[in-house]
Amino acid sequence: MPRRITVVIPTHNRPHLLMNALHTVAAQTQPPHEVLVVNDGDQPLPDTIHTLGLPLTVLRAPTRGVVHARNHAVTHASGEIIAMLDDDDLWHPGHLQAVTAPLHAGATFAYTDGLIRLQRGTDILEDIPFGLDATTSVLRRTNPILMPAIAYRRDLHDQHGLYDTALPYYHDWDWYLRLHPHVPLTRVPTPTVTCVTQVEGGSSSDQRNPAVEANFQQFRRKHDMPELPVHNFLTALRDPELALS
Repeated sequence: MPRRITVVIPTHNRPHLLMNALHTVAAQTQPPHEVLVVNDGDQPLPDTIHTLGLPLTVLRAPTRGVVHARNHAVTHASGEIIAMLDDDDLWHPGHLQAVTAPLHAGATFAYTDGLIRLQRGTDILEDIPFGLDATTSVLRRTNPILMPAIAYRRDLHDQHGLYDTALPYYHDWDWYLRLHPHVPLTRVPTPTVTCVTQVEGGSSSDQRNPAVEANFQQFRRKHDMPELPVHNFLTALRDPELALS
């Protein structure tokens, strides 16, 4: 029997981007059972988010960052499957159908490939394909999984805990490393998500941010990982030190 899907979307004072993301949820060929938008910003969300015909609930979370917001939503989810989406990223129409197919067939965690979209403001500069197998070797060198590309059984959190709030910039990679010894991370090698990156920087996860560097070293120590350069998804594909190609 197909399991119910809860979509989790944290958002922080970006209503125009949130609407774009919600439009891509509304366009899914396999609609979700529930959409939880977690507002951890200091502004109310516009009423227009309720005009798309989605089974949408807004949760208010303390303004403590995206990791707390994700955990808050996970603990309120009614679906058996969690699918993550960030408010500045986009799903292609067949994403939920593609990523949840392995879960309906018995898998516990699945992810698809994606595109990293370089933008300057609203101008699209380039779409770069991103897809890596989540092997032990790759996971020890880089994060091979885009967050908006994942879907998994909610009860994994009962077994392996929530996202680590001490790792605001690396909670996703940490989660995959915690799961990997116990759970196959099933790749669907089809690009079904687009992750938007502004080339002018300004992202909270910008590798030039000293807080990112400090958090990366904390993450690396937690998992007893080798010396690695601080990097993001895009630079991971281009850095010979990581030897991913």
